[in-house]
Amino acid sequence: MSNLFESTKPAEIARFIGKHFFYTYEDGWQYEMYIKNDRAIRYRIHGSIVGERWVRNQQTQIVRISDDVVKISWDEPTGTTVSVAVNFAECRLHGVIFSPQRVAQAPEKTVCFQNDHLDPIRENRNVGSTYPKLVIDEYAPIAFLEDRGASDETVIASAPKDLPIGYADRLSLESVAMLFHLSTTEVQTHSGPKPDSHDDRSVEPRLMEVRERIATFARLLRSYGQ
Repeated sequence: MSNLFESTKPAEIARFIGKHFFYTYEDGWQYEMYIKNDRAIRYRIHGSIVGERWVRNQQTQIVRISDDVVKISWDEPTGTTVSVAVNFAECRLHGVIFSPQRVAQAPEKTVCFQNDHLDPIRENRNVGSTYPKLVIDEYAPIAFLEDRGASDETVIASAPKDLPIGYADRLSLESVAMLFHLSTTEVQTHSGPKPDSHDDRSVEPRLMEVRERIATFARLLRSYGQ
């Protein structure tokens, strides 16, 4: 493909531009992302093996999957590749992170404001092993969501350590309400009487997912009340 952005259709992804949101993976890794424009994002990592890392204007492939779902993919100078499918209607996402073995073994070498440290990051990229890669393949609820418009230079403009206490624990009522609505609706759908011919094994995984989402909702409410 001669044009790296051939699959990016600005008109199709216009509704996603300006979205600013927080999400926490099942393993506790917490991220913040801002879709700055149709070719770039900004992000901060608040908790993980590379917590305190932050990036502005990361070149990104952004494509529309449906009216409420967007896929955001990028290749970092660290050698790590990321792809995130965000469902704004359900306030949840699924991300896959492929990190080289050298990052897994020495994550602290990538913890910085990437934009100011590109040369050492690129040098480190060519040293050490790539395989086996560390693969993070998980879902995450979106706890905070807002629209900031395109190219707002005040969004993700400082290091995580310089943020006010509790900044990363913010919740948006929209996200909490959506998570609660979806969880209770699905419980009602799957809890009713089932025909004798129905195979409960196909329902159980979905019920487990719903229970996990309700538990997440409870944790969010507890932190919101603190």
